[in-house]
Amino acid sequence: MRTSRWGEGDTALLEGIVALENGCFTVVDDAGQVIVPVFPTDFTWDDEAGELSGFGHTFSAGDSVSLGGGYHQTVPSSSAEHIPSGCEGDQYFMVYSA
Repeated sequence: MRTSRWGEGDTALLEGIVALENGCFTVVDDAGQVIVPVFPTDFTWDDEAGELSGFGHTFSAGDSVSLGGGYHQTVPSSSAEHIPSGCEGDQYFMVYSA
């Protein structure tokens, strides 16, 4: 099951720097908030390279990113099983575009 569809959905903008926090892929915004982006399940994590890739995009710690999607205060129930245990942020962001 996909967590979201690429290119279809909310149009909020998340900009910040990619960071790995306790093994979680996060984005730290200009206000210092830690946001957990929830990518479609088509994205894959390469532990050796420390990169997340999908749909022609690759993201690594330290990268500046601009992502389109929607903010959520809690993990959407349809995506909860795809978020690693202990992976928490100030908000969650369903990613639909980059």
